Amino acid sequence: PQTEAEALLEGEETAQKPVLQLHQKYIVSSIRSGLMIVQQQLAHERILYEKYLHILADAKSYSQRLLFPEVLNLHGTDFTLLKEIMPEIRSLGFELEEFGRNAFMVNAIPVDLKVQDGQNILEKILEDYKNTQGTEKLGKGEKLARAMAKNASIKVGKTLNHDEMRNLIDELFGCEMPYYSPDGKPALITISTDELDKKFKKI
Repeated sequence: PQTEAEALLEGEETAQKPVLQLHQKYIVSSIRSGLMIVQQQLAHERILYEKYLHILADAKSYSQRLLFPEVLNLHGTDFTLLKEIMPEIRSLGFELEEFGRNAFMVNAIPVDLKVQDGQNILEKILEDYKNTQGTEKLGKGEKLARAMAKNASIKVGKTLNHDEMRNLIDELFGCEMPYYSPDGKPALITISTDELDKKFKKI
């Protein structure tokens, strides 16, 4: 069955509608039936999650080589885990090689990551990947795509310009499941004009 948001947005043309950012967290846009409010971080997680799933399926990624390769030192269990998921890690655009005991040399990272974030994101990806083990029936690729999306997404607190907000909404509605984050949280909600009218009538 459709959610309320899905029903209100059915057949809605979201392109070229006015948008504004609220509290560096939400993107608000008018729709025919009222208002649509997008949570920027959760929406971007959905966009990146589906993008990374496609990259893993197609085995086509793009990397940027680091001018100064970084050494990633890990605990023994994390080192073993990273070796286990190395094919998927490489498919996403990371280039790593073993470098001594419990360490990897990071030579390249995916093009959509900031160079200074490469090592930190790998550590966070491993942590988030471990947190999904045993709790859900997900494959390695899905777990990794979730962890990657969570750590590479636009965060709450980031100011977005008009084009960035517009592109985020357009990319969200290009997703197979635009209404929810990979974790199942609402990426957007709608408020109908009828709901607004009822609230003002109570005043």
